[in-house]
Amino acid sequence: MSNRSTIVWRVDYVGIAVLIVASFFPVVYYSFLCVPFVRHLYLATMTTLGFLTLGVTLSEKFQDARYSPLRALLFSSLGTGFFFFPFTSTGYSGDCY
Repeated sequence: MSNRSTIVWRVDYVGIAVLIVASFFPVVYYSFLCVPFVRHLYLATMTTLGFLTLGVTLSEKFQDARYSPLRALLFSSLGTGFFFFPFTSTGYSGDCY
């Protein structure tokens, strides 16, 4: 029974991480449509952070209690990516047509 619950909570965390990263894409893509460098930088950073989070979540090595702060930090970093975004998007006019 314990093995089954471990698999279920890992799948749950994977789903959360995927949804966070995927919901970031349309907002960044359309907000920085005229600033491709910043758009690619944001998307690459969030994707890399998402893959790191997935790797740590799925890896047996990082399931020990001493790695709990690392897992919490990675998930918190994914969530706080949305808070830094509005501050940088206000610096660009977005008038590229």
